[in-house]
Amino acid sequence: MREVSLILIIFLFSNLGYGQSQLKGLITDSKTGLPISNAEVMLMPGHHGTSTNSEGVYSITNLNEGEYQLTVYALGYVRIEKAIELKKNDITNLNFSLKIDVKELLAVEIVDDHIDIHAYSKVTLKNADLDEHPVRDIGDYLREVSNIHAVRKGGGES
Repeated sequence: MREVSLILIIFLFSNLGYGQSQLKGLITDSKTGLPISNAEVMLMPGHHGTSTNSEGVYSITNLNEGEYQLTVYALGYVRIEKAIELKKNDITNLNFSLKIDVKELLAVEIVDDHIDIHAYSKVTLKNADLDEHPVRDIGDYLREVSNIHAVRKGGGES
């Protein structure tokens, strides 16, 4: 029992001297100077990371001292990568201004192979149908057909 207590005391006191660092800063748009919300800030190794808040502010706490590879990115902006070194018990303030990432597309094609139905309806009129449901014009008949929601009336030249 005495050995377990001694190990526990050594473990607790060893963590008291263990320095924790913090990284914080502001991410803004380089052109407008406005804050960028939801930008990602990642530190490697260790997979430490966070996202900026609505004011573009980020903070990563409880970091060990040492060298890290910092990556800052946001959708529509150029990614920034930088090697940094954190000191023991230090608060490091790093602000970044991201440039817009412009990509030019030659074409965009949207295809959905899972749609088997078509956006049009085919209606076949027979004399028997017209005899059963007498109507003034074709528009009146089509208004009674299911899945037809708009029929334009008129349109003739004056």
